[in-house]
Amino acid sequence: MVRIVTVKNQTTAINLVATGRLNSRFSWDVYAEVQGIMERSAKYFRAGTSYKKGAILVKINKEVATAQFLSQKSDFQNLLVSLLPDIRLDYEDHTHTKWLQYISKIDVGGTQVPPLPKVTHETEKLFLTSKKVFSTFYNLKSQEINLSKYEIHAPFDGTLSEALIREGTLVRGGQRLGTYISTTEFEIKVSLTSQFFPFVKEGQRIRAKKSGVQSDNTYYSGVIKRINKRMDPTTQTFEIFVSLLGKDLLDGMYMDIHISGTPQTESFEIDRSLITDDHFVYTVEDGKLQKKAIIPVIFNQGLLVFKGLPDSTQLVISPLTKGYYEGMAVRTVENKSL
Repeated sequence: MVRIVTVKNQTTAINLVATGRLNSRFSWDVYAEVQGIMERSAKYFRAGTSYKKGAILVKINKEVATAQFLSQKSDFQNLLVSLLPDIRLDYEDHTHTKWLQYISKIDVGGTQVPPLPKVTHETEKLFLTSKKVFSTFYNLKSQEINLSKYEIHAPFDGTLSEALIREGTLVRGGQRLGTYISTTEFEIKVSLTSQFFPFVKEGQRIRAKKSGVQSDNTYYSGVIKRINKRMDPTTQTFEIFVSLLGKDLLDGMYMDIHISGTPQTESFEIDRSLITDDHFVYTVEDGKLQKKAIIPVIFNQGLLVFKGLPDSTQLVISPLTKGYYEGMAVRTVENKSL
């Protein structure tokens, strides 16, 4: 005796479920570009410390660098002052006035250099070049940019996930200081088998739930941002990347991703263990077992959605042992549902 169910084709919802690990969407390795003693900022540089965008992450003592910059700026100002008599004699009055006004804008004690005034005449440009005005100015601008590197600011709201140095320690240029991550924006890389490819697309909305946490039924909304169009030849899987927002999520946490695919019309769903030889099932016709080919649509979570059997087909849902064969006479008992 075998158990059967009567096929009634319908529109079957496609719900794909896969598991992936959360990664912070923005993760920055913090490096020093200059050398000096690390000082304390508003907060201690420790793993787990949170910062707002623009807050100082790292502060390195820059007294020596600032003094060198101010000295170079004073030399630059003296150079321009020494050129004023020649400019007065060789050029029009407005040119002399232009450079005089520029010199007055230079703040000797400040850490910025105003941009050079516009030079329109070729002879003026050649004169300034011969006196090394441009090269001195750009060397000074380079030092100005270098000064800004003694403070490293948070590029976004986030948290230090790793801190490799503490205040009072000598920092060297090129040294890695830690890792800074976003704690509200995440990305999940999920590997899917090739059969899922027709059911996902960029921009498609998904739902996600914390994996393995039975007491938490909170679902988070996400979007498929990217799909890797390359199929891994070994595993026959491809990757999708899902963007997810959530304040109570953590980097490294595993999530179950629920994706709703295009519903399949004129289809039926059974346990995948009922499939034999890849795409065959057993049916009963006139009291005898028959082996029928079907068209698999998708396997997911132990189930198979397929097409190819007409309505009212008596589908065998009993596990068949080796003693059963096609054409064998059998008695049936019908299940009302799978």
